[in-house]
Amino acid sequence: MATTNAPTAAQQQQQTPPPPPHPPATAIDELTTDELTAKALNKRYEGLMTVRTKAVKGKGAWYWTHLEPILVRNTDTGLPKAVKLRCSLCDAVFSA
Repeated sequence: MATTNAPTAAQQQQQTPPPPPHPPATAIDELTTDELTAKALNKRYEGLMTVRTKAVKGKGAWYWTHLEPILVRNTDTGLPKAVKLRCSLCDAVFSA
């Protein structure tokens, strides 16, 4: 008599784990794309201000004392649209 190693239906049901539950909705899921972009731009701006502040105190690259971070806002919504660096020596504006 030949034996098979095929599992029975009862064994298959025991081996299949139940699907994981859906994760609860977080605050990030509720934010719109514009709000997420604004949050990222604000974080970038704050980071650039930190670097510049350290440079002014003499603890960073010398050229940062001449670069001023600027947060450009959307005229319609007032939300941040971009972060730029303005050179105080030549008044040029660079993308940051």
